[in-house]
Amino acid sequence: MREKLLSIIATSYSSNRLNDVFELLDSINSQTYLNIEVIFVVDRSKTLYDRVKAYTEERKICNVKVLFNNSKVGLSVARNLGIKEARGDIVAFVDDDVVLFPNWALEVVRTYQDHSIVGVTGPAIPLWETRRPDWFPREFEWLVGGTAWYEHATSADVRNAWGMNMSFRRKPLVDSEGFQSNFGLRNVGRSGWTDPPSEDVDLSFRVKSRTGGRIVYNPMARVNHKVSTDKLNLAFLLKRALSVGYQRRMIKKLYEKSQKDHVLALEHKLLKSQILAKFFPSLLTEFPKRPKTALHKALIALVIVMLVGVGYCLTI
Repeated sequence: MREKLLSIIATSYSSNRLNDVFELLDSINSQTYLNIEVIFVVDRSKTLYDRVKAYTEERKICNVKVLFNNSKVGLSVARNLGIKEARGDIVAFVDDDVVLFPNWALEVVRTYQDHSIVGVTGPAIPLWETRRPDWFPREFEWLVGGTAWYEHATSADVRNAWGMNMSFRRKPLVDSEGFQSNFGLRNVGRSGWTDPPSEDVDLSFRVKSRTGGRIVYNPMARVNHKVSTDKLNLAFLLKRALSVGYQRRMIKKLYEKSQKDHVLALEHKLLKSQILAKFFPSLLTEFPKRPKTALHKALIALVIVMLVGVGYCLTI
């Protein structure tokens, strides 16, 4: 049987991410599955474009295209440019600050042996710049691009693929017209504190709706996702919490009528089953041993939950 070509699309916009990009490219070059093409799209920075292009030549990384985005900048636009260039049967997207496990590509491609599957996602394991802070709860790793909140030992159907580690069959991806670069501007208000909203969730809904296919979580399709120290300051976490509330309200408004299941079932399960039922009670056990850390965790968790709610309620 013919080996499927896997197209990996990554984007970046700043030469400050150069070392991260090099580590990503090295991890792609070390994959055990070899039928891969890489499309790297650079926004804004000609310096980054030149350095990445030179690095791929120096390291003799085969089957790589480095593109410079001269049109409207932004993650969705850059990824759509990559889709136009992709020739693979499967098109994958990874962030510029992830490091792929050596068998990542093999696990992604294997998952598509089931023809009912149109999308695949997998774990993003935090790679801390220094060390994991004692005060930062695992249940809130979604604030910094981790997936510890969703731990599943075997493959499972999921609502959507996660943007730092996701792939789709090429045809339904192209038929669904890729990412919507104006997604955050449709039918909802925008505010200065919001991030670009959940384009990965939006695209997942559209691909599934068009095909009737499944998106599957493969626990072995793993990446490490870097967490820099600047993501652990209070300002970043508060802004991110507000943004997540905004994003989820928008997803609900856009898709609640077209989905058979509750659109925010994942978020409700996280809140009820993990944060309220397990995390907060666990602090009572931790408090006698480490009172300062337990109080710090409790305060952070309460503020984050409150701000997600505020972001959700303030969305017009």
